[in-house]
Amino acid sequence: KVGVEEGKKITLVMVGPTGQGKSTLGNMVASGGAAYQPFTTSDDFDSETLEAAHADFNWDFQNFRAIDTIGFLDTRMDAVQNMDKFAGFADRAPGGIDVFLFVLKKGRFTEQSLGQIAAFRAVA
Repeated sequence: KVGVEEGKKITLVMVGPTGQGKSTLGNMVASGGAAYQPFTTSDDFDSETLEAAHADFNWDFQNFRAIDTIGFLDTRMDAVQNMDKFAGFADRAPGGIDVFLFVLKKGRFTEQSLGQIAAFRAVA
């Protein structure tokens, strides 16, 4: 446990474009199985997450918090609303953020993918 203060909760935040699998990854990380699915998912590439959500879990005697965020460029709202909703995850990380996980679906890495990463870096 190098570099982790005893008793500190490690906070992971899943970020990325809409419909790329952030909630699915969060469920895999937080639950370790199908019995507990803290984040809502869909069977297609449509966005399901409307608000940031979190799940607390323990792994290897360490406390974690996984935070699921809304997707970048969510078409259900304008850009200002999207950024406001995205920034809402910060309230769920009172101890700060230890890890951002940028989630993209498997496949070809394109110029659009680079643009999405650049958009995240601009607001992070």
